Amino acid sequence: MNFDAHSHLQLPEYDADRAATIARMRAAGVGTITVGVDYSSSEAALRLAEEHPDAIWASVGTHPADGGLDAFDEPALERQAAHPKAVAIGECGLDYYRPLTDAVKNMQ
Repeated sequence: MNFDAHSHLQLPEYDADRAATIARMRAAGVGTITVGVDYSSSEAALRLAEEHPDAIWASVGTHPADGGLDAFDEPALERQAAHPKAVAIGECGLDYYRPLTDAVKNMQ
């Protein structure tokens, strides 16, 4: 199996063609880790991984530019990370890729 270690198949941008994308993945022998960027997208990643146990696994986390510590819920993350389909904690730490203000850097 080929493997994409970072996708966002659970996000709304894939609503229209998610099933077709997953079908193409299966046909090509491709699996993926779909990565949550906040609580709700992490939940969606876990649900998608449950629905497609042979092809999709989940990473859970809160992206550092999405609210910083104010948005971080450690008990929720621990619960999500304990899910059998969660294989990673991601989208966390520092992200200076995008142009950021000093305020955003300090928040991270």
